[in-house]
Amino acid sequence: MTSPPPDLAAWRAQMTKPAGPLGGLARQAQQRINRIIPEKVHAAVTTAMEGLTRGILTGADFATGSPLHGLTLDERRARAAAAIDGWKKTASVEGGITGAGG
Repeated sequence: MTSPPPDLAAWRAQMTKPAGPLGGLARQAQQRINRIIPEKVHAAVTTAMEGLTRGILTGADFATGSPLHGLTLDERRARAAAAIDGWKKTASVEGGITGAGG
């Protein structure tokens, strides 16, 4: 395996610096909270977040399609309105899942 480029190595070193005193306190508090929350809740939130991430990535594939050539302005507006309607429905479902996990 080859070694990473120098700028990547410097970035990794910077990202792995030990946390300061406030970071350590925050980590201890988070660990305490995690011990209190049941594992089933952790699993449910993890599953919801995985689904949310997959949905976002899939939606990004649809949202970044090629430009529409040869369509009138009204046709483009209709397609945009349909896409926005779909995004609103997806956001509603994602919000419901997030709310159920919280």
